[in-house]
Amino acid sequence: MYKEDFIFTRNNPKMFEEFMQAMTKEFEMIDIGFISYYLGIEIVQGEDGIFMNQEKFAKGFLRSSR
Repeated sequence: MYKEDFIFTRNNPKMFEEFMQAMTKEFEMIDIGFISYYLGIEIVQGEDGIFMNQEKFAKGFLRSSR
């Protein structure tokens, strides 16, 4: 079994919907909504933009290095 994660973002809702329709014709996929954490990176989406950080990773690293 092979599993692949794919992230797609957009600023054009119509383009996003067309892309999702085309992809679901070719691949089995689901839309799990807004992303919040991926490969050790926290993603925070707000009115001011999208911000990424590795705070959780850094805190865990600092705890384990004591």
